[in-house]
Amino acid sequence: MKKTQVLLDFIPMSLVMFIDFCLSIIDSMKTNPKFPTPDVSISDIETLINNIKVTHIKALKGDKEAKEEVIILREELEELLKINALYVNRIAKGNEAIIASSGYHASKQPSPANRPEFRVMVGAEEGSIVLIRKAVKGAGAYAWQYVLSPLPDDDKLWIYAGISTQAKCVIQNLDSAGKYWFRVAAVVPQGVLPWCEPIMKVVP
Repeated sequence: MKKTQVLLDFIPMSLVMFIDFCLSIIDSMKTNPKFPTPDVSISDIETLINNIKVTHIKALKGDKEAKEEVIILREELEELLKINALYVNRIAKGNEAIIASSGYHASKQPSPANRPEFRVMVGAEEGSIVLIRKAVKGAGAYAWQYVLSPLPDDDKLWIYAGISTQAKCVIQNLDSAGKYWFRVAAVVPQGVLPWCEPIMKVVP
């Protein structure tokens, strides 16, 4: 699991949004007992923000030097926020709530990949197919079936490929280029669970 850290999402912000974000950090950290001694003085951040505001007004009035100065001042302020972010990370130690209390945004944990319940893959040899079922809690075995397309209405037409104790089965000697349907059912102490939704695969 990745450690939650400060998200440096302020870099692509527009200047107005960036200034508002900086002011939010100042308000959040100024009286926050969790951040008593930041590496960057809050007053230094405030001074830079005020300088940017004044210079930005001049730039809006057509002052070319002011436009260049705004870019330089913003870069300086971004560097201060990055240094301050490292301080917040040290204090928070991955605690998302503490990071949020600083005014910064916290990185999110990646969502776990949702593996499909049942997968049908091409085998290593010609005419072979590999079936994999997501393990079922309490299952002692798995029953595997296949049938040549089209999908039959009668369950009796399905062919048993075998029963395994593992949630995996390799079927060989199938007709190359044949369209087959595959399915699996877990076997638990109470009996055989319903068959999964069948999957069609063209055999190589």
